[in-house]
Amino acid sequence: MVSRAPLSLSMGRRREDTVPHLVLVAVPGHVVPHRPDPLPPEVLLEALTDAPTPETVWQLALRWGWLGGPETYAEVDAYPAPAMAEPVSRWLETLTALRTCVQTWQDARARGGRPTDPREDPRLVQLAEVTTQVGGDPRVQWQLQLDGWHPRASTLAQALWIACGDLVRRDGELRPCVECGRWMEIGPGAFSKNRQLCSDACKLTRHRRRRAFGGDSPSILLLPDK
Repeated sequence: MVSRAPLSLSMGRRREDTVPHLVLVAVPGHVVPHRPDPLPPEVLLEALTDAPTPETVWQLALRWGWLGGPETYAEVDAYPAPAMAEPVSRWLETLTALRTCVQTWQDARARGGRPTDPREDPRLVQLAEVTTQVGGDPRVQWQLQLDGWHPRASTLAQALWIACGDLVRRDGELRPCVECGRWMEIGPGAFSKNRQLCSDACKLTRHRRRRAFGGDSPSILLLPDK
């Protein structure tokens, strides 16, 4: 499909693939966005808010670039070969795992904080393993700061996992905006514990809704049921 955006969804196949699959393909003549370094805190929240679908993957990639990096594809529908593309399945797996881990952490906080024995919840074992996996990745660079060594991501996927681990380590609380459902972090350096709306735009929308209908938005779950 032809697109004016720097990335597009299409079907592609690498030389080693037997069947084509859905990919994000770089559109010729356009510049793919580059992941900001350091990663702004809102990127993790944006990645967690919406259920992973090809459409949400495309929207995230348009804003923040490749997840792990493009590969050479021998065939991509409607694009000249070879083309630079990335499997959408890679995004879906990463975003689903991130959501599972963060939801696990929020469930633990709701039960009274960190459990004394992680073995009581198998998902917490997965959380501990996943949020520290960047330490064993040879592509991760380590940077010395005033409070010690910190991982420095070389890909968006690494940056998201590092942000997830940081959220857990600082005991971060997440809450959905009552208007749009976007996640907000509550605590020092973030929103206050009484905050219910994520932005001035949501404040204005809610004010207009109340004036017009005299009611509130329906409740929005933090993470929709699978």
